[in-house]
Amino acid sequence: MAALLLAAALFVFAFSSLPVENSALAIDWKIFWQATHSFRLDYSSQLVFTPPWGLVLLWPFSWLPLAAGWGLLGFASLCTLAASAYSGTASRRSLLTVLLLCLSYPSVRQLADGNIELLVIAGALVLLFALPRQQPWLFALGVLMSSAKIQEAWLLLAAAGLLAWRQWPPRRFWAMSAAVALPVSILLVWRGAAWLGALQQFPFAGTSIDASLQAVASRWAWPGWLLVVVLFAVGACAAWMLRRVNWSLAPLQASGLLAAGLLLAPYAASNSVLTPLALATPALFARRPWAAVLLFAAANIPYLLMGNLEWRLTQESDYWSLVLLLILLLSLVGTSPKTAQGLISNL
Repeated sequence: MAALLLAAALFVFAFSSLPVENSALAIDWKIFWQATHSFRLDYSSQLVFTPPWGLVLLWPFSWLPLAAGWGLLGFASLCTLAASAYSGTASRRSLLTVLLLCLSYPSVRQLADGNIELLVIAGALVLLFALPRQQPWLFALGVLMSSAKIQEAWLLLAAAGLLAWRQWPPRRFWAMSAAVALPVSILLVWRGAAWLGALQQFPFAGTSIDASLQAVASRWAWPGWLLVVVLFAVGACAAWMLRRVNWSLAPLQASGLLAAGLLLAPYAASNSVLTPLALATPALFARRPWAAVLLFAAANIPYLLMGNLEWRLTQESDYWSLVLLLILLLSLVGTSPKTAQGLISNL
C-alpha cells in the first residue's frame, strides 16, 4: 500500500510539472475537470455527455488542481489496466501483458488525453466478478461505473442484466436493481435535465473521430443494404458467442460485447478501443498467444503513422473500426475453435 501511495504521489508531481493549460495535453480531462471540479456537475460547456452518476465518480480526481487530478487519473488508469491483466499470480506472462497494455498506443493516448476509459474497464471487471458470485451491491457498482460511457457498455450491460435475471434468486436481483435505481434517480432529479439537454446537441456523431459502423458507412458511402447486413452480422456474432458459452460471461466474451457495442452504437469514440483491448488480450494470451500478439500489433500500428497528419484526421477512426472487428472475431475464435467456423457456415 505504501508503494502504491508513493507511486501515485510521483505521478501527481510529474504530471503537475507539465504545461497543461496551454497545450494539447489532457484535452479530454480539461473538459471533465471543468465540469466536476469543486464537486459540481456542470453541462454548460456543451462538451460533456457523461451521465451524472459517471461524473460523480470523477470527483475523487477533480477535487485536485487540473494537472494534479490528471496525474492521479493517469495513475488510476494504469492500475486498472494492470488489474485487467492480473491472472491471480505474478507470472511472467501477466507482467508482460501489463507492460504491453500500459505501453500500447491506446493506453498512451488515454494518458495523454485524460479520458475516462478506466471507469468502463473497472466497471466491467467488477461486473464479471460479481455476476457468478451473486453479489448485488458489487454488481450495481459495476453497472454505475461501466455505464459512464453508455454507448460503449450498453450491450455488455444488457447481457449481464439478463444473466442476473435468469440465474439469481429474485431477492438478490431486485436488491441489485434498487441499488442501481436509487443513485441514478437522485442524480437524474438533480442534473438529469441538463444531461438530456446536452445529449440533444451532441456534435460528434458521424465526424472523423467516430469509429461506429454507421460513421464508417457514411464516410465510405456504403449503400443502405450493406450497412444493414454488416450491423446484423456484428449483432449475430455477439449473440452466437454468448450462446456457445452457454450464456455465461468471462473477460473474453465481455471484450467481444464491448467491441460489438461500440460498432453498433450511434457514436463510438475511437479512443474507447482501449477497453475491449484491456479485457481481450490477457484472456487471449492465456488461450491463444498468437491471437494476443496479433491484436497488440494491430493496436500499435498507429505509432508508425503518428507523423501522418492526413491519416490521423481522415482515416484513423476507420482503422479503429477494423481493430474492433478484429477484437470481436478473436473473441469468437478464443471462445471456441469451432465458433467462427459455425458462425460462417450459418450466415
